[in-house]
Amino acid sequence: MARSHSTWRRAVVATAALIALCLLLPPAPVPAAQIMRQERANLTAGAVATEPLVRGQTVRAAVALEVAVDLHVNANPPTYDYLIPVTVSVEGTEGIDLTQAFYPEAEHVEFPYADEPLAVYEGKVIIGMELEISANAPLGERTIEVSVRYQACNDRACFAPANASLTLPVTVAPEGTVAEGIDSPLLSEAPFPGS
Repeated sequence: MARSHSTWRRAVVATAALIALCLLLPPAPVPAAQIMRQERANLTAGAVATEPLVRGQTVRAAVALEVAVDLHVNANPPTYDYLIPVTVSVEGTEGIDLTQAFYPEAEHVEFPYADEPLAVYEGKVIIGMELEISANAPLGERTIEVSVRYQACNDRACFAPANASLTLPVTVAPEGTVAEGIDSPLLSEAPFPGS
């Protein structure tokens, strides 16, 4: 009897010591993916049609937005005015301006919460852009900051609007420079007029 009481006491002491040790240890790190909000769409690729970009010219560019599985984003234009469409913009690039954007044709999908099929994009969405390089654009190596605003939804509800961004490295050259064309599947698949 004394032995079993002694064994029980040792087990209690060992358990208490283990708990105390666990309380002294720092907490295990949480993976960054669990801390950060999971992105529902990301810009995964981009291309500009010529290298270098030449002052005074207009050039085509394209980006690919990847929408997460089981989600969709509202097309541009959206079915209803109150829905937030996919919209591309170019920011922080003195002398390089977005003059026109070209969005793909939408899929029209029925959802339980809508009275009529909604115009949406799913999966890979390729957006075309027309960029104007001004006559006084700063020369040399530059970056084009492309941003896409979107509203992702599932078959039950929509999430808050968000932005996906991508940096494209480019070089700006003086007027009269001969630029080389860039062969890119993105540019071939972008919904430019006449393509």
